Amino acid sequence: RKDKLSEEKRMSLMEIISLAIENETTAKDAYLDLANQTDDPSGKAMFNQLADEEDHHHGILKSAYWSLNQTGEWRWND
Repeated sequence: RKDKLSEEKRMSLMEIISLAIENETTAKDAYLDLANQTDDPSGKAMFNQLADEEDHHHGILKSAYWSLNQTGEWRWND
């Protein structure tokens, strides 16, 4: 069952999603920085993979944010 969220709940969820998006960006940047700091190929690959995963999470959250803002429903595309 899909219930539309009240305006008050929608805004609080959107604020939470916005913070999560910021956190994903911060984490991605930290992993890329760590990848650049290491000369070890395995370490560099691991940190780059983690950065890619954070980027993927960022996309999911942006999709959920858009859906909530446009429709009032919590949906995302993975």
